[in-house]
Amino acid sequence: MKSICLVKDDLSIFGGREKILSVMANALCEDYCVHVVGLWNSLQGPPYFPFDERVHCFQILDHNARVREALTKTISPLRRYLKEQKIDVALSVGVNTNAYLLAAAAGTGVKTVCCEHSNLQNSYYGWFGHLNQWLAARFADKIVTLTKQDQAAYREKFHLREERLAYNYNCIDPAWLREKRPYDGASKKLLSVGRFDPVKGYPLLVDVAKRVLPSHPDWQWHIYGDGEEFSIVQQKVRDQGLEKQLILKGAAKSMDEIYPQYAAVVLTSYHEGLPMVLLEAKANGLPIVSFDCATGPREIVRDGVDGYLVPVGDVEEMAVRIERLIEDEQLRRSFSESSMQNIDSFSQEVVIERWKDILESV
Repeated sequence: MKSICLVKDDLSIFGGREKILSVMANALCEDYCVHVVGLWNSLQGPPYFPFDERVHCFQILDHNARVREALTKTISPLRRYLKEQKIDVALSVGVNTNAYLLAAAAGTGVKTVCCEHSNLQNSYYGWFGHLNQWLAARFADKIVTLTKQDQAAYREKFHLREERLAYNYNCIDPAWLREKRPYDGASKKLLSVGRFDPVKGYPLLVDVAKRVLPSHPDWQWHIYGDGEEFSIVQQKVRDQGLEKQLILKGAAKSMDEIYPQYAAVVLTSYHEGLPMVLLEAKANGLPIVSFDCATGPREIVRDGVDGYLVPVGDVEEMAVRIERLIEDEQLRRSFSESSMQNIDSFSQEVVIERWKDILESV
């Protein structure tokens, strides 16, 4: 049985990449010996998302670490682990892990796969993120993007051969696809989910909410997640006098029972790869209003069919689209009925089979 290792910078935090890593590891352990390695541990706790008991987990640092400390203290232990566990293929889950994995695997014979979980144009990566993208193009055996569009961008920018590139979608929890949940068209709550990072555009979300919620006092907007901008957004909510309608709920261990309570999902990100929150919204029959990022939302949302796509940063247009949904329950129900029509491409069965093909091709 081939041994594979999924490497992530931090397993303790709440986010789409962390959830996808958990899903991948748990599904692939049916056919592979699966190892998961966390480089550091910012929350000094267990992995946020659970792993199957057959998955071998290894944590290198038990605390948060800046780049310099991480580079000096994680590469050697990771290299040792790859060799001792006789890993055949190691995957970097997220761009900022590329440097650590590629340095650790150099000269070991371990095949490397770098997984892009945003997109090549993401300006929020900073110098280290863009360096990691270049390192993947220069040294990785394969790069896997989340969309065909980003696969083409990597090929064109770095002049890569086709066999060094692949794309694969994120997948939806199969339990949600087995049992279609009834849509609550009478709900008067909007939902946003994701880490409080600058790229998620939550300060803009507050601006949108200021234009929408005061004229609809019977509606609320809930945000699930945590992160570095939580206190900034919380203060802006207070400054705008929206505390009773725009509510920050913190991170949730599971969203399974949360999605069905809402009328629609809103995404205000500047950049995305293939956002899990939109896939989960579709699986739960929720209409979507999303900024039309360079990659991601357009592969999930059909504008005017099961949701709305809005130019990135256009607060006024976002508010108009949300108000249209708020004021028309029949439109919300129509979008909900259409949401499952193109869901098969994102099923776990399809996505995991494609991962197996990728792993066998390296």
